[in-house]
Amino acid sequence: MSGFMTSTTAMRVFKVSGEAGDYSENLESAAFSAQPEAVGPDGKRVGWVGLGDPLDTSFRSGPDIERFIALSMRIDERKPSAAAVKMRLAEAIKKEKDANDGKISRVRKKELKEIVTAKVAAKADFVPTLVDCIWDVPGGTLMLSATADQAVSLTLEIFERTFGVKTEPVLPDIDMAAFFQSVYLDERPRRYQLADGVWVDVLPDNYAVTLSSPEGAEEKATVVAKGDMETGKKALENGLLIRKMGISLDFYHGEAGDESQPGEAVVLTLADDFTVSGLKLPKAERGAEREADFILKAECCVSVAEVIAKIALPE
Repeated sequence: MSGFMTSTTAMRVFKVSGEAGDYSENLESAAFSAQPEAVGPDGKRVGWVGLGDPLDTSFRSGPDIERFIALSMRIDERKPSAAAVKMRLAEAIKKEKDANDGKISRVRKKELKEIVTAKVAAKADFVPTLVDCIWDVPGGTLMLSATADQAVSLTLEIFERTFGVKTEPVLPDIDMAAFFQSVYLDERPRRYQLADGVWVDVLPDNYAVTLSSPEGAEEKATVVAKGDMETGKKALENGLLIRKMGISLDFYHGEAGDESQPGEAVVLTLADDFTVSGLKLPKAERGAEREADFILKAECCVSVAEVIAKIALPE
C-alpha cells in the first residue's frame, strides 16, 4: 500500500478549523475492529489504526508525534472476483432461459447481475485499504494519502467526528490551465515565498503533461507527453489544455533566488483540482528511528501543501 511512510504517495490537502480537545474516548470508539458486529450497513469495516499499520488498533506509535496527529483510516470492503461474478451470472442466465423458452429480458439480466454480485460479495474476503492522515495541528492543515472521493469523504466524516473539527478542501481560485501553461512554456520559474526566509521555485519536471480538449468542445482529444516539450507545445497550439503536470519544487533559504543555500527539490504530479500523485518523499538515513523518518516525510508534505495553498490564490 502507498502512503506517507512509503517512498511515493498521492495526497489531497484540507484546511482544518477548530481545536481538538480531549479526543481519547472518540478515538477509542472509532478504532478499527474486525469483529462481525463492526460491519456497517454498506458491508464495510471502517476505523482508525496506527499510521501505515493496518494491525495497530491501539496506536502504539502515536497518534501524537511532535506537532502532528498521524493516523490511518482502515477501510475493509468485500470485493467479489470479477471472474466468479461472470461465471455465476452466465449460469443464472442460462437457467432462466431454459425455463422461458430461451428468452430473457434486459431488465431481468440486470436484476440477475445485481443478485449474483451480492451473493458472491457476501462470501468474498475483506480487502483492506488504508488512507493515511497527517494533521499539522498548529498549521491547521490536514493531508490525506488518497484521491478517491468515496474513501476521502468517509475518512473526513470520521475525522471530523473524532476530533470535533471541520475540514475544507484547498481548491484553486485561479485558472489552472493558464498556470500550467505558464510553467510549461516560461523559461523563468514561478517563485513563491513561504515561511520567513524560505522560497520555492515551481518548474516543469521532465515536461510531463496530460492535455485534453476544453469543456464543450465538439471533438474530444487527449494527449500525454513526457520528456518532449514539442509534443506538449503542439497540443497547446491545437487548443488543448493542460489538466495535469509533473512539477519540481525547488526550495531555497535566504534571499529570493539565492541558490547558495539550496534546500531539497521535491517532484510530484499536480492535477487542476489540486490532487497530487507521484509525490516522492525523502527517506531518513539508514538506522534512523521511525519517528525521525516520519517527521522528515511529514515536513515534506507540509511544504508541498503550503506551496499548493500559495498557488491557489490569485496574484
